[in-house]
Amino acid sequence: MARQEKGATTLRHDQNFLERAIYVMQMEMKDLHSEEKLVILHICLRVIALVLQNSKLEDPEKDILKSSSIPTLLLSMLKSVFKVGDEFPETLAYLLRACSLLLKPTFSSSIGIDPTITKNLMALIPSLLKSKSGSAKANTLINKYCLITIGIFLFQASIMPSKMIGIYKEIVDLKLLDEVCTIIS
Repeated sequence: MARQEKGATTLRHDQNFLERAIYVMQMEMKDLHSEEKLVILHICLRVIALVLQNSKLEDPEKDILKSSSIPTLLLSMLKSVFKVGDEFPETLAYLLRACSLLLKPTFSSSIGIDPTITKNLMALIPSLLKSKSGSAKANTLINKYCLITIGIFLFQASIMPSKMIGIYKEIVDLKLLDEVCTIIS
């Protein structure tokens, strides 16, 4: 476990890794029809998720997760893949996982959860929860990462409840809790 943490922490501060990840995430939708490129994207998304899960912040100045490119590209790709979700449900699940995990390092004690990520991700979650595309495994993964995302939103909003009242309101307005109860039952 310590080796995995060390490796993830090293990647979190590696500018070369950031450049390569950005390059991979700039793929066009037509590139996803190539099995080879799709596998490369899946590996990239899984590595980003592992870095987000297992790394420690050693030097805030060199933290590549603070780059605005990663959330922008992930959200853009998530929206594009969702539009054709029937074709790439596993990719959709991996993107959602990376986006949800990205909520943690982008949290700020001054503003709370990054409003750009919140607005874009929160708008997609109801549709993602209702969509049933691909295999049962892919649907389960998408539902799982939607639930994790909602949990992260709620957890981080509870750190600063007075500043994050909008998150609670949006969760209620979008009827996300109703969707969650439907999935669980």
